[in-house]
This record gives sequence, structure tokens and C-alpha cells, in this order.
Amino acid sequence: MYVLEDGEYKPIKQSEIFPEFPIVDWVKEGLQRNHEIGRSPTLREFRQQIRLLEN
Repeated sequence: MYVLEDGEYKPIKQSEIFPEFPIVDWVKEGLQRNHEIGRSPTLREFRQQIRLLEN
């Protein structure tokens, strides 16, 4: 994930918008799962993770 700072993109480890969520980790895991099980099942898993956070 990158942020535009002083006209340059710089890598960041944590989202400035959602600092409480491990978005970078989720993206890495999602890409791996997508390769393993496909797009639709990966999206279902991701939605389930989000629902668990809401509770």
C-alpha cells in the first residue's frame, strides 16, 4: 500500500483511513487465497471476516 506524499508515492504498513484494520495483511492473504481457491470463494471469506468484525 502506498501514500502520495510530496508528489511521490511512499510505501506504508498501515492504512491511514482504517488504522485498526490489517488491510495490507488482508490483501496479501486474499491474493494467495484467490490463487488457491478462486475469486468468488475468496470474496465470500473476506465478507465473512468483515461480518465478524461488526459483531
